[in-house]
Amino acid sequence: GLAAGAGAALVAWNLRPRFRLRWSRLDRPPPIGAAEAPGLLALVAEVAARAGVPPPDEIRVSATANASIGVERWRLGLARARVLEIGLPLFAVLDRAELASVVAHELGHERGGDVWLGAWVHRTRRAIAGTVERLDGSAFFLDVPFRAYGALFLRASGGVSRAQELAADACAASACGPAAAWGALRKIDVLGRAWEVYFHLDAVPAIERGVRVPLLEGFRRFLAAERLRPQIAKALAAAGQDAAPDPTDTHPPHAQRLLALDARRPADAPLPAPSGCLELLGGEAAAEEAWYGRVLRAPLPAASWDDVADAALLPALAKDLARAPLDAATWSLARLPALAMDPEAAWAAVARGPNLLSPAAQRQRGLDVLGAWLAVALHRRGFAAQARPGAEVLLARGGVEVEPWSLVRALADGRLDAAAYDGHRAAWEAVARPPEAPGPSPSA
Repeated sequence: GLAAGAGAALVAWNLRPRFRLRWSRLDRPPPIGAAEAPGLLALVAEVAARAGVPPPDEIRVSATANASIGVERWRLGLARARVLEIGLPLFAVLDRAELASVVAHELGHERGGDVWLGAWVHRTRRAIAGTVERLDGSAFFLDVPFRAYGALFLRASGGVSRAQELAADACAASACGPAAAWGALRKIDVLGRAWEVYFHLDAVPAIERGVRVPLLEGFRRFLAAERLRPQIAKALAAAGQDAAPDPTDTHPPHAQRLLALDARRPADAPLPAPSGCLELLGGEAAAEEAWYGRVLRAPLPAASWDDVADAALLPALAKDLARAPLDAATWSLARLPALAMDPEAAWAAVARGPNLLSPAAQRQRGLDVLGAWLAVALHRRGFAAQARPGAEVLLARGGVEVEPWSLVRALADGRLDAAAYDGHRAAWEAVARPPEAPGPSPSA
């Protein structure tokens, strides 16, 4: 009896809802006002009339390459607002008709009653997943019933959710035409994956280092990059892999959705050219201002992508390296090949504190720090740095260009030997100025 009572109390504690106050602007950013983007509000109102539903109460701009609609409680939970969120990149890659079809798709969810059911399904999924995670490994296998019910619930709700998506697609095609709906879905599938990789691996790190970068210009540079850095290429490959259909999926396979919209065009038909409709938000600068002004807790200084490396990236790397236990008495540019070619030596040079990493992770971490050290060392010798979205950071001076992380990987993989490295180092020293300060690394 005591064991059963203790188990029931533990389950009840882990089933409790998690309430949190919305103090942060990141949680509930202000909506787009009528005076701020009258064109967008007029377009949404027009699409809502075609779909046969009232316009949403609020329209917000998010950073995702997608759109969503939902009901949000506010004013102590006594009032509700119907909120439509549209991702900033959609304004850059979709034309007016395609963006209208995206809005029609979301309003189709409301017309079908999916908004109310969808919120319940989402909360239930989240509650089950959270409960299983918190009860994982508990005594008496308390998580087993939740795992079994979770699998059953996901399978049952998955079929309903997929049918809702196809019905919303049909609403978009009916309101705005099959061509616009097909083009929007195709662009979001391809360009949306690229945006998510760019935003999280290029834009967010720059913002976290205290500068405001031009998001859409960076995305165009990202798409135009000829040689992607390994981390970006790996992330894009993973995002482009379509997993086999699963009964718990909330969305039908992409090919099925495209075929339902236009049976004449295959799912791998050429991607429509990105055109954009940023004029709905007052232009590119106003669109980014609308997003930045709503998500930042405090204003940040603006920096172009050509300047962000010198302004933020290299100073941040230098600050991080100052905490690394590098041996200032023996470290030099000449020592880099020996460290890069010996994983244990590379890790020993940068290791700090308790180590829980695998040997492969240790090697990768060591090479990353060596690349950062080389970048900072060259920067202190007068090399100008350039951050290139999607590609490696480039340092250049006097006609000599260096990609530090690429060079370190080449040494580690054996594609560059010590003699060839010495030739590169001689070219750097021929154009370099004396280092400004020893910092975390001594002069060569």
